[in-house]
Amino acid sequence: MQTPEGNISSGNLDAFQAREPGSRGWFIGHFINAASNFHSNDFEVKWSRHPLGDKREIPSKGNVKTLAVLIEGKFKISLPETNQEFELKAVGDYVYYGEGVSHTWESLQENSCVLAIRWPSVPQSMTATSSAED
Repeated sequence: MQTPEGNISSGNLDAFQAREPGSRGWFIGHFINAASNFHSNDFEVKWSRHPLGDKREIPSKGNVKTLAVLIEGKFKISLPETNQEFELKAVGDYVYYGEGVSHTWESLQENSCVLAIRWPSVPQSMTATSSAED
């Protein structure tokens, strides 16, 4: 909900995702309507819930920096180029990876929830072989 003043918003991210299924959980970034409080060219934010076994098997690589933070559940992020795997098990566990680092992910528990932040928010931030779904 946005106030008449336009600079205060509140709501629920699960409800937002249900209302905007095409967003794939991304709710802040350059791709959001410029009139919205959530439009930004500086960073992007994603709220995503995943069922057990949900995964991205094809590595994606972006020209952005990424921070993924576990909110709930259990989640694995793999960096194939370095043979590293990170299991996020406790609320607040995180993984940061820089520009050009390929990654895959897998939900290791039902209803895992991850908050991802990417910066900067630029058009075509992902390589041609990937999508904004990461």
